[in-house]
Amino acid sequence: MLNRIEDFKRVVSFAKYKPLGNRGFAGVRSNNYGYDENISVGIETFMKKCNEEILVLPQCETVGALEIIEEVVQLDGIDGIFVGPFDLSISLGVPVQFGHPRFIEAIDRILNACKKANKPAIIYAGSVEAAKDAFAKGFDSVAYNIDASVFINGYKRDISEIRSI
Repeated sequence: MLNRIEDFKRVVSFAKYKPLGNRGFAGVRSNNYGYDENISVGIETFMKKCNEEILVLPQCETVGALEIIEEVVQLDGIDGIFVGPFDLSISLGVPVQFGHPRFIEAIDRILNACKKANKPAIIYAGSVEAAKDAFAKGFDSVAYNIDASVFINGYKRDISEIRSI
């Protein structure tokens, strides 16, 4: 988990090529194993394009990250913030109490920091209601649920409908 400004700088370093970061270059993989023309444009052009297109959306899920969020969103290479609500609520001492004033205040602080920096704020939403609430609060996007849960719940719903015959 990210707690210090140095942690966030390291994330950028791992994700971006020079001059923004220090990402390693794997020519075979980055050229889609020979199926793309990416590298043929020249390595410097390719790296510049990657630096422009790769989004770095680190998670704010600790009190440490929350305390420096205004500084984090100003870092070159940070393209937005992804909120991990479960871990953030635990770190705040109010586990999974998403209506708790301390949690609401933290969410407002993150949203305000992102808006001032003109960067997107994204949050995990484990239900349709949580997704609706996130958009109503001002989040730019949500990561809806997890694939296994959606898959299992879909099957449960379908099996229940089949059995009702």
